[in-house]
Amino acid sequence: MSTPNSLSGWARWNSTFKRLLGPSAALCVVILFFSLVVETPDGGKVGDFAWRPLLCILGANLAFGALLGGLPSIGLPSMGLVVATVALTVIAAMADETAFQIRRVLVLSTVLAAGSYGIFIALLGLTMPVWPAFLLA
Repeated sequence: MSTPNSLSGWARWNSTFKRLLGPSAALCVVILFFSLVVETPDGGKVGDFAWRPLLCILGANLAFGALLGGLPSIGLPSMGLVVATVALTVIAAMADETAFQIRRVLVLSTVLAAGSYGIFIALLGLTMPVWPAFLLA
């Protein structure tokens, strides 16, 4: 039997996570600081900034969030987990224009969508839209 003051498993993990979060963030700041102040041996310039990968990855994540939950403010209905996962994979794959092959990307997105459904819906029992709302109405 547990005493009234004992922490359940979730509360114990939550407390431990909060205690580890501060030192982990401090370690990241120290690593970032030293990576920024250390000079290169030859003092070479930093190359051009890679805008395409940055914008593709950010856009893929924004599209995933917008498609999964929908945007009622602009009238976009929820497209569900499957469509959002396929869109995320295709947009993120466009970050590398030299290696983008639509057939491979579609196979990857199908495997990821099926795996996401299997893990989050079937195994964990999460309630989220799987298919577009207009298909189920």
